[in-house]
Amino acid sequence: MAETNARTFLEYPMDFLRHVRVHAEMLEKAARQVPEHGTVLDLGCGIGLLTEHLPAASTRYVGLDLSAEFVGVAARRYASRPNLSFRVADVTQDDLGEQADVVTLLNTLNLPGLRAVELLRKAARALRPGGRIVVAGPTSSQSWNAIEQKVLRQLKEDGKLQGNESRFEALAEANRRLLVKEGYYCSLEGMVALLKHLGFRRILEASNDLYHGASYFVAAER
Repeated sequence: MAETNARTFLEYPMDFLRHVRVHAEMLEKAARQVPEHGTVLDLGCGIGLLTEHLPAASTRYVGLDLSAEFVGVAARRYASRPNLSFRVADVTQDDLGEQADVVTLLNTLNLPGLRAVELLRKAARALRPGGRIVVAGPTSSQSWNAIEQKVLRQLKEDGKLQGNESRFEALAEANRRLLVKEGYYCSLEGMVALLKHLGFRRILEASNDLYHGASYFVAAER
């Protein structure tokens, strides 16, 4: 990334997530499930940070998000990369419009108002035969509270907190606001069982070591 672009990319509040190691680890783990020449459908893409971890320029990526602001930021930033596209969509209501090799749902199923099982079924229908789903999310509404001090310590150790205190507090507040009791939370074993029930024939990876053990990660093949 050019130096000028790097400076620009740190002007948007959500860019602070680049400094949060546990978040970057989740994106890297998800990206490893993407074939080099495959198509990725990223549901709840935010500002498109997953694109920075994908294996090659030959990977086609489509990011969907309900936030027009997030989609606008991503579309402007990655306009020079023709293999990447973004659009505003309500993933629970709108046609996903893709037959993808990989569908990702990263910290999405727990969002307020989503019907997680219905969305997983919809994601499965958007996959080509043999396609993969990659799902990660918090295991409880208290997940952020459990790791906040560890994230804060990591940022201090990496020298990323000084001057960014307000960005961290905005990130912390967003997590507190989104991790409502009514959200969908699942154990690792529960997500594995659910994906098998929905017709995913093979579990490719299953771990709960993300976010200091406060998140599950499952990749499964259709």
